[in-house]
Amino acid sequence: MLSGKDVWLCTVCYTCQERCPTGVDVTELMMALRNLASKADYAPTPFKSVLKSLFETGHEFPFTGFTRKLRTELGLDEKPPLAINTPEALEEVQKLMKMAGASRLLKATKVKK
Repeated sequence: MLSGKDVWLCTVCYTCQERCPTGVDVTELMMALRNLASKADYAPTPFKSVLKSLFETGHEFPFTGFTRKLRTELGLDEKPPLAINTPEALEEVQKLMKMAGASRLLKATKVKK
């Protein structure tokens, strides 16, 4: 079960949990299984890539030229207030991730930049 992909297919929308006639906390169960899978190093590469980006930049997805262009078209500042632009915020994100045990998973991750 932990090495399979099914645990990663949950979108955490709570629909199954809200509809469960016996009141099973399905979403909480799926999150617990993901945690166990991660600890056993069964996390899929896309998850590890997101984790790596979050640790390095404070944001889960890369901020690209497309995003800057879209923001400009919407009348927003090209560059939003990201954690990477605020060293204290980025340090806080990294500290929290280390406390949560993400460091071990990041060390086991060999994701190309």
